[in-house]
Amino acid sequence: MRIFQIQRITAVALLVFMTIHMIVVHYPPFHIDFSIIAQRMVNPVWKVIEILFLLSVLMHGLAPRAIKFGFEEGEFSTQVPV
Repeated sequence: MRIFQIQRITAVALLVFMTIHMIVVHYPPFHIDFSIIAQRMVNPVWKVIEILFLLSVLMHGLAPRAIKFGFEEGEFSTQVPV
């Protein structure tokens, strides 16, 4: 898969995850403290959401660096641009 396609897919994922994050964490109808976060993280669904959020951020941010170092089309170029 091409790098720019990965960035487009992760951008859409980031929009979804950021919306969920903002609604659940920053604008809840009640006060949030550590005990509420601990209860939420016991649920495997929230763990999956948080891990996918982190992976999409990493993939979206590191995709341009992959182009710089020659990781286009799954092949590695031995000549690294300076």
